[in-house]
Amino acid sequence: MRILVVGSCGKKKLNQSIESPTCDDLASIDAVRAWRKEHACTTSRVRDMYTGNQNRELVKGVDYLRQIEKTEVKFHIISAGFGLVEENILLPSYDCSFSGMRKSQIQERAEWLGIPLNFQKLLTSGFDLVYLALGKKYFLTLGEEWKTKNNTTIIGFDRSVSEEQMLCIPSAHEIVSSFSQNGHKIHGITGFKGDLLRILANHILKQKNPYRELLAWTHPVYLRDLVMKLGNLDTWH
Repeated sequence: MRILVVGSCGKKKLNQSIESPTCDDLASIDAVRAWRKEHACTTSRVRDMYTGNQNRELVKGVDYLRQIEKTEVKFHIISAGFGLVEENILLPSYDCSFSGMRKSQIQERAEWLGIPLNFQKLLTSGFDLVYLALGKKYFLTLGEEWKTKNNTTIIGFDRSVSEEQMLCIPSAHEIVSSFSQNGHKIHGITGFKGDLLRILANHILKQKNPYRELLAWTHPVYLRDLVMKLGNLDTWH
């Protein structure tokens, strides 16, 4: 069983300083390469760099899933500064985000960073399940082409994608509150995407046959019902 988890960069970072490059500093591939080379001695692993709630809980979920036999989990982060990067890649701290950009700016920057192309390459490498812990603006960086060339079960949080292409789990206030009231540790709407993977992975580890339970995740209807059960949800939307 092969799983791909994709998260997004966050504002809170290790080793943040006033000298951290901004989006303007990282305005070309050459600039990106130069900053990585110049600050090679002050880098952090991508999985450790982002200290906000979502990434911290997402990492926990990834590590829980890796405890299941016959399971391989790949974890990547969409960085507005450096593109789609694997969790153990070393990067310098930076101050750049897609959150404050317009749609056209996001798409342009994502293109020259190679995010859509690299994501498509990842999808063609044989994953059974993909978990996209992305907000609307970071979801835009993936482009459109992958949606028509994918047969993998994908879990995400963007309602703009059809149910045939992705199981969309709304991160609305009512749903987040229901999970919290049902006894789950939740870090608000902003952290919910990470919380949910941790909750689902922790649920699997409590099962008599974790691998068999994990295989059932590839069936969207089963997974949808499981999320509703864990969150004590009466309705989906």
